Amino acid sequence: MTAVFAATLLLCRFAAPLLRCGPPVAGIRHLSKEEVPVSAKSSIQPSRGNYVRDAKTGMVGIVMDFSLGQYWLRPVGGGREWVARPSDLREITQAELLSERVAAANRQQQACGRA
Repeated sequence: MTAVFAATLLLCRFAAPLLRCGPPVAGIRHLSKEEVPVSAKSSIQPSRGNYVRDAKTGMVGIVMDFSLGQYWLRPVGGGREWVARPSDLREITQAELLSERVAAANRQQQACGRA
């Protein structure tokens, strides 16, 4: 069983019921990920190995290091690290992490020419 297939099964079994929310309800404005406010009071202090979302870039990364008041993050599935301020970081849910892992596995499969 490939990693992509296993991740897809997990996504379908556990996250799919959460994603089936139907059409938007009239009178309620739904916020995109970029519009969710992140205040300085809600900043977190993750340790190495924690997964976080950088609100400035919208990317999910794993904390590699903390130095000089900044966090060094690496994308899920590998790639080039980037620097983020503590005030830009927020915790992610298990569903978000699973979604990012599936997306990373799909990118890797496509890069290998097996799509």
